[in-house]
Amino acid sequence: MTADATTTRPSDGAAEKADRREHRRVATNRAGELLLGPLRFPCAVLDVSDGGAQLSLGETIAPLSPATLRIVNVGALHCRVVWNKGGRTGVRFLHDANWVRSRLGELLAPA
Repeated sequence: MTADATTTRPSDGAAEKADRREHRRVATNRAGELLLGPLRFPCAVLDVSDGGAQLSLGETIAPLSPATLRIVNVGALHCRVVWNKGGRTGVRFLHDANWVRSRLGELLAPA
């Protein structure tokens, strides 16, 4: 193995994880509500991207559960729960990224 081959790999898992993200995340602290059928869970939307959001949610929701995320002053987006960890929940939007970008508007605008 040459010196060049060893320097092309990230030195830690965090850099590798950041490189895998398809969409830029923007920190926000908006009030929201996650709806699963007739159930409603108040939440804080910690960050958003064209592809999904990270929520602070007091409940653990089964991964792959279809849901709707309502964000105050933004509207509703259909999503699927993809992970839960330490009181946080990740959702992936089921809409086209361009549609999500137009819907989220100023939330995704650079500060």
